[in-house]
Amino acid sequence: MENDLIKITTIEINPNEMHNILKQILDIFKQHVLVFYSTVKRLEKVEQTTNELIEQMKDINSKQNITDGLLIADEIASLYIEYYVKPVFHHRLGYSSWDKFCDRLVAIEAEIDDRPLDASEKGLTIPYETLYKDLINYLQPLQKDIGLSLTDIRFLKRDQNDLVYYRYKSDDQQKDLLEKAKKFNFFNIFEFKDLVKRMIDDLERKKDRFHHFK
Repeated sequence: MENDLIKITTIEINPNEMHNILKQILDIFKQHVLVFYSTVKRLEKVEQTTNELIEQMKDINSKQNITDGLLIADEIASLYIEYYVKPVFHHRLGYSSWDKFCDRLVAIEAEIDDRPLDASEKGLTIPYETLYKDLINYLQPLQKDIGLSLTDIRFLKRDQNDLVYYRYKSDDQQKDLLEKAKKFNFFNIFEFKDLVKRMIDDLERKKDRFHHFK
């Protein structure tokens, strides 16, 4: 193309030769345009594929973060139950078993689920206060002495039932767990993020009283 352009500007040529030179220049230009757009298309495809892979990695990282977060959150909840919940249970209920508390809660909830249907069959309606009276009477005295929602803690521990976790027993292991939890970056999509953060803060104030437990 460069030689043809030099030829046009330096010598006199007849119209036919001029036409042929211009046609050659146009053909070369078209080839370069095709190559250019083909390259752009390939780059767009590469960019799209890269973005898709990045999104897949984000999804994988999010799922892994939630799994790791649940494992840590469950152990933190176990510490919170040991140091904040069980003493209240023992004082208010006469026992300190978390499982026994949950079993009683399930039984009350089952009764609540049955009451509207029984009342409907009799043509009656149950006021909210009456429907949830037993649940309120069971939880309210406990919640007065416990800073966090017992039902939220139960949901947290229920969500990790399929996970394999390690029980932190010694006081040193518990303190190591607390430090690990403080440094862990819980993603915003983690449902129990705020609950775990509050448990961590409460446990930090009691870590000098950590003791061995099963």
